[in-house]
Amino acid sequence: QSVTLEVAKFNAFTGRTSFAANVPATGAIADGLPALQLAQQIASREAIVMTFNDIHLLMGACFVGALALTPLLRRPRQQVAVGH
Repeated sequence: QSVTLEVAKFNAFTGRTSFAANVPATGAIADGLPALQLAQQIASREAIVMTFNDIHLLMGACFVGALALTPLLRRPRQQVAVGH
């Protein structure tokens, strides 16, 4: 609430009007504003998609790196079967 009050004071001082003074400081920008709620949902969805894309790219790079290193592995020693 103090942030909203400070924005209102600033807008009154500068003579500007802004919708930001009417938005409650509850942590969610889009409280009560349908257009901002839709924009927030779209932005959140896109952020999740971008995160999954980055994670899959990283996992793919790790797989390709491990695949490139497999020729450097030593062959396992032959174990003698006991009792057969």
